[in-house]
Amino acid sequence: MIETQMKKLIDMMHVQEEPTELTLYIPTLLIKKKSLKKLAVGDIIPLHSTNITLDIVDGTEVVAHGIYGHYNSEPSILVNGFPKEQISREKIKKYDTIKVCLGHIEKSQLEEKKIIKIDQKSKADASIYSRERLLAEANLVQIEDTMALQIEEVM
Repeated sequence: MIETQMKKLIDMMHVQEEPTELTLYIPTLLIKKKSLKKLAVGDIIPLHSTNITLDIVDGTEVVAHGIYGHYNSEPSILVNGFPKEQISREKIKKYDTIKVCLGHIEKSQLEEKKIIKIDQKSKADASIYSRERLLAEANLVQIEDTMALQIEEVM
C-alpha cells in the first residue's frame, strides 16, 4: 500500500507543466557563416523592412503572426493572423539561419487583433541565436527608414 502511494507521489512530481509563454521571433534570417563568426559590438544586421513582423512560436510550432511596435511606451505586438500551414525552411551551405527573439507573451493572451505587451527578459531588445546557442544581444535601430539590429554584446 505504502509502495503504491509512493509511486503515485513520484509520478505526480514528474508531471511537467505546460509552458505558459510563447516566444516571439523575427522570421528566418540568413547570414553568411563567415560574417557570423566575425560578429562584433556595433555591427548592424539589416532587417530589410520598415515594419517588423514576428512569428509567435510555441515550442517549435508557429501559432500566430504579429507586428512589433510600441503601445503606451511599452514594446508590444499586434496579433494579426494565424498560419494556415507550416512553411519549410531550406538550409543553404554558405549561410546560417539565425533566430532573433524579441521576447515572450503569455499564451492566455493570444487573440487576433489584440495588442499584447511583450515581456523582454534582457536589457537589449533582441537575443540572437544560431543552432540554439545565444550569440549576441542587440537593439532595434532605424537606418534610413529601414529597421536593423545593432549588436550590443557578443557572447
